[in-house]
Amino acid sequence: MIEKPKLKNIIEGKTSLFVYTKNNKLSKGPGQKQGLPFYNPAMTMNRDISILVLQYLIDQKNRISNVLDGMAASGIRGFRFLNEVSGDLHVTINDFSESAFQLMKKNSEKFNKDSFTLSSENIHTIMSQNNYDYIDIDPFGSPAVFIDSALRSIKNNGIIAVSATDTATLCGVYPKVCKRRYNAVPIHGCCMHEAALRILIGFIGRQAGKYDKGIEPLLCYSTDHYIRCYLIIKKGVKNANHVIDQIHQIKSSIIPGQNNKETYIGPVWTGYLHNKQALSEILQIIPNKKVQTEKQISALFSILEQESIMPPFYYSTNTLSKTFKKSPPQLDDLIEEIQNKGFFITKTQFDPTGFKTNAPKKIIEETFLCLI
Repeated sequence: MIEKPKLKNIIEGKTSLFVYTKNNKLSKGPGQKQGLPFYNPAMTMNRDISILVLQYLIDQKNRISNVLDGMAASGIRGFRFLNEVSGDLHVTINDFSESAFQLMKKNSEKFNKDSFTLSSENIHTIMSQNNYDYIDIDPFGSPAVFIDSALRSIKNNGIIAVSATDTATLCGVYPKVCKRRYNAVPIHGCCMHEAALRILIGFIGRQAGKYDKGIEPLLCYSTDHYIRCYLIIKKGVKNANHVIDQIHQIKSSIIPGQNNKETYIGPVWTGYLHNKQALSEILQIIPNKKVQTEKQISALFSILEQESIMPPFYYSTNTLSKTFKKSPPQLDDLIEEIQNKGFFITKTQFDPTGFKTNAPKKIIEETFLCLI
């Protein structure tokens, strides 16, 4: 007998709403696509951070008033914006699915109807008809096909927030798919998660350049199963050219753990991934919000702040261990020794055994071997 889906009232942050419970068991990962409006508890941190970022933008007196949650499903992100972000917002909550639209209507009953619009348009259609200060694109899989429409719809100095769950593609498991979707060559192995993030940012930057627009990363991060970017979009040829100057194909041999000197990866974004000052100010918002993933966010942002000024790509004690066929030392011991030699070194978000440093390769390897 086929189990019928049931509606269940859940609370995320300070917001309660109805979701379908079938196939919505808590688990890590992007979940599985299904016919019903999808609610994935594993993406709670993604949504918690979006609450903090949007509040930060409003607190900075950015003129953020017209917000689009373009692929809303149950509407959880858009309704949380309405309920948990302080400011004069109008949120458009959209999903092309008729079943999603009906669920959003049910969930909207407790909210002030003047503060939101419900829509069941194709996302390309709604972005072609309106201009927004903030656009959130959180698809199942790749966001690539939505970027062009978002760039045309976003206002100057607006924010595009993009999730990508096609991490296997971006991390080089399916290199031909990555070439098709992002016109870029990925890597698979050490540094693949950072390369994946930089491929996505580079792709968006190149698309923006077509419209004489530039991008400015506010916050970009990678988790086990998705990539997330918050990018400020700035009009002007000067801004577009500045971005293109930071997007390059690079030799894989300059990436730690990649030994094929004839292979080029990318194009990738080679600029910074975060605004360090913004990270600090976003963290200060947490005590005023109810975010279920506070500990995870604080730990992530601590590392993001550290690595924000470091060069692209990183070393890994595991990779060095394989190279020298030796058991690795403790990462904290290695960091301390390299710091004592006068170099900058930090942990990285991309790998629990990874570190970023401005120390030369020779110093890194000598220090590694001395600690064994």
